Amino acid sequence: MKKRKGLVTIFLLIIYGVLLIYPIKIVLIKFGAINFNTSDNWKYYTPTGTNIFGKVKDKIMSLETSIDNRATNYFPFFTNINSAYYKLNMKLDSLLSDEIYVKNNTDNEYIIYNEKEDFYYLINNLSKQEMDKRVKSQAEFYNDIKTKYPDLNMYVYLPLRYELTQMCSNSINGYVDAFEFELNDEIKVSKLETLSNDEYLNYFYRTDHHYNANGALKAYEDIMTMMEMDPTNEYEIKTIKTPYYGSMAKSSLNDSVSDELQAIETDVEVSLKESIDGFKPMTIKNTKNKFYDYYIGYFNGQFDEVTYKYNDYTGRNLLIIGDSISWQIDYLIASKFDETHVINMRFGKWKNNNLNLSEYIQENNITDLLFLEEAESQIFDVYNHNLKERVVR
Repeated sequence: MKKRKGLVTIFLLIIYGVLLIYPIKIVLIKFGAINFNTSDNWKYYTPTGTNIFGKVKDKIMSLETSIDNRATNYFPFFTNINSAYYKLNMKLDSLLSDEIYVKNNTDNEYIIYNEKEDFYYLINNLSKQEMDKRVKSQAEFYNDIKTKYPDLNMYVYLPLRYELTQMCSNSINGYVDAFEFELNDEIKVSKLETLSNDEYLNYFYRTDHHYNANGALKAYEDIMTMMEMDPTNEYEIKTIKTPYYGSMAKSSLNDSVSDELQAIETDVEVSLKESIDGFKPMTIKNTKNKFYDYYIGYFNGQFDEVTYKYNDYTGRNLLIIGDSISWQIDYLIASKFDETHVINMRFGKWKNNNLNLSEYIQENNITDLLFLEEAESQIFDVYNHNLKERVVR
């Protein structure tokens, strides 16, 4: 009996200790006695609602994300609990199928785990009717630019993630052809297309939605071919962090699948017209958090606008409208032009302001325009960035 009382006492001490430690930690953080780095495991939700129902959904999702952030960061033991929960669910689901639904990410996309090939992929949440409508609307957006600026060299590059390949059991590959068919013939299009799982995993991470360095290098070479330019010859692939748990592993809090974070090593240096603090640090941060976003930490391009300055003799200035897909290679592309302006409509001044394309082209003598974003953003505007309305022609 005494032995049992002793075990109960120890158990209660552990429970009370946990209950005391984390509120004390919160108080210390609030009063600045200790630091709390929100960037390590902090998720963000971008509101997209345009009507009353969408705005209510935004409030709910923002609150859910906020609670999730605080539970994960203020109370790290919840991370282990959630991780164990997702792993158990995946293990049970694997008895029924090789394609396992894990959860929805903060963009409400479905995270799927392919057990046979051991990788994650995303499926968008749009209905067929919505995709049919959006693919035409997006093509009209690009065509309108080309019609209004016929002398502008215009390029579209599409890195096709797994759901847009023929290998995916829920493939929507047909929309790639539909999108290209709708585009003006004078718009040059190229894509990173894979025809087998092995080829796909050579170009894309197992745990992250970005292409890896092999994929980035292939994209760069494809873009150079599309632009009828010669790529830079001096480069190699290097591993900069292992293990690396990418965006989908982070959302799933699952460390059973990992990658090697890679980068392109080249003699082309980042050459900005004006220096920007924190832009492309290309260094690895030391942190105990295994789910830290090393991709952002290394390639950080979370800036509204940057301008590269390389040459004075080509007579060509490039505008790239991009997202995080462009971060690994935008400076390599820029090395072929006099000036290259890179705009990300998700950050800074462009987050809440429209881009007047006519004014921007005139002020910066733009001769070439490249769209370098996720294929789903370009084909469906899947994240509702609404460039069709926000890029004023």
